[in-house]
Amino acid sequence: MRVALWSPRTALLLCAATQGLGIVVVVWHPALFERVLGPAYHGLTALFVVCALGALVLAARGRKVSFSAGHVRATLYGAVALAVAHVVGVERFHPEVGPILLALLGIWSAAVVALTPAVTAVVPTPLLRAVDLLSFAICALLITAECGLRFLAMISPSPWFQRLDMSTAQRTAALGPAPGALHFGYPVNSRRFYDVEWRRHQPSGGRSRIACIGDSFSASVVPHPYHYTTVCEGMLPNVDIDNIGVCSAGPWDYVEWVRQASSELEPDAFVVAVFVGNDLHEAKRPTSRLSHALIHRDSVLLWLLPQRFRARSGAATNGLLASAEPSSGPAEEKALTPEQLAPRYPWIGDFTKEPATFDDGAYRKLEVARAIEACGNDTVGYLLLRRALREARAAARGRPFGVLLIPDEFQVEDLLWSEVVHAAKAPLDRDRPQRELTAWLATEGIPYRDALPAFRAAAARADGRKHLYHRNDTHWNVAGNRLGAAELAELAKALLAR
Repeated sequence: MRVALWSPRTALLLCAATQGLGIVVVVWHPALFERVLGPAYHGLTALFVVCALGALVLAARGRKVSFSAGHVRATLYGAVALAVAHVVGVERFHPEVGPILLALLGIWSAAVVALTPAVTAVVPTPLLRAVDLLSFAICALLITAECGLRFLAMISPSPWFQRLDMSTAQRTAALGPAPGALHFGYPVNSRRFYDVEWRRHQPSGGRSRIACIGDSFSASVVPHPYHYTTVCEGMLPNVDIDNIGVCSAGPWDYVEWVRQASSELEPDAFVVAVFVGNDLHEAKRPTSRLSHALIHRDSVLLWLLPQRFRARSGAATNGLLASAEPSSGPAEEKALTPEQLAPRYPWIGDFTKEPATFDDGAYRKLEVARAIEACGNDTVGYLLLRRALREARAAARGRPFGVLLIPDEFQVEDLLWSEVVHAAKAPLDRDRPQRELTAWLATEGIPYRDALPAFRAAAARADGRKHLYHRNDTHWNVAGNRLGAAELAELAKALLAR
């Protein structure tokens, strides 16, 4: 059924506009598209130019084209096909791809309108209807399934449903333990953080309060008495440190938590603990970009869930879901004491008894990927991390604000670094994160403490390794938390003296 007649000044000019957008993006980012597409980069540019000129020429002739509901459905099929191809085929997402996909969709839509008469004259109508029905069913199934999973994630938050485009509140609900649930024998607070309840700071008796904000280093893989913020409180008797953070948080979550704590906790100072192993990657997480939510593979649950099921059932332990003991169950009125914790977790006093979080192969693969991003040639992560830290400092509302730089294990253990370099097969600068970030922090006048020198200076054990990180895990073990506490204490004293 014909539903409208469009002049070329409507349909074809719209197609030309999408091609123009594609041309602008490709010309504006030549290095990116040359790196991703190689020689095909020039072909893509030529395609957009030819299609734009062709659409303008046809528009100038003023021919009318029939436009039916079938054309709308065909455009939908093209959009879904492009999205699926991008999710499945593109491992590293680039925001600039969104306009390119839109331009390709414009070409597809114009081709459908222009070629429909020729196709219907050659292909039998029953076959066209069958293809149309099958395509519609597939698209409806994919869209309905993804929307259903996102709705389920909204009403029942879970680490299984974690998406890149989630807000800070959604991420906290999905990845933080349930309020009052036990994490290594310690009940988390009502905000799902691994610490005591939030309470507004009331300066009295010479006591000070610092809000320490981070990611899974805040969530931790050690019992609360051995966590670096708790140990630091023991080193600074007149200082209370609020531990704020959940697994898989990133710099933009830190900004939101600084903003919340500024108005609700009113601490004397803020410390943001930046883990160079993944915060450069997490800084690229979108804040409001629609394309990330629709076509980034780390935001599409139909892609993510099978990967997580495979990781869960395979040889490697999934670090997101099992980086610590499950914390469900009734909360205890009092947290377990160190004496009660020792028999339950024998690795507290003996690192050789630490259970591995990942198998050897999976852990090396993880560290290689992180080293390539942090120590390779990437610049976007550094740019966005600096931007997030600026916003976090502004959110502190004039209170002292500092940064604790946490090194990755490959920067501390020489044997691991040699394995990473061998597997990466790419030039890596081991100290690049600390060198660039400390230089920038000094320029910005932001106090910082780089923990890397202290960790490298730690004595090696009998096997030649320092064993400051949990076995096959990028997080500190008990000894690492103790050393990290000393670094935090030095930064805290500097901030409180300002």
